[in-house]
Amino acid sequence: MSEINRKFPATTPALKTRRTSRTVVEHAVEASADDALRGAPEPATTTAPPAAQAIVRELLTKKEVCERLMVSARHLDKMLYSREFPAPTRLGKRDVWSSLPVQHWLDRKFARQEAWRIS
Repeated sequence: MSEINRKFPATTPALKTRRTSRTVVEHAVEASADDALRGAPEPATTTAPPAAQAIVRELLTKKEVCERLMVSARHLDKMLYSREFPAPTRLGKRDVWSSLPVQHWLDRKFARQEAWRIS
């Protein structure tokens, strides 16, 4: 346990990050038995289902984003220029997008269509 964690026990579960190839997985770490014996406060419980607690971020290249959105690279450039689509993050020589903002953008675009019901 690190020096900071001993001085300031967390009230929420700590996040542990595991990186596998192009996917970053973050998950809540359970309090150890030692922490319970020392009297550290229990982590706050969440009402989210267990599947929602694990956050999976896949890093997408420009080509993969274009395939996912079914648009050309030129159209993606126009969407970026007009700030209609989230900007990429530069990692080394590549521009990459996290799959989460891309999925949120798609969800927002299709929310009206998915909310439609037959009258």
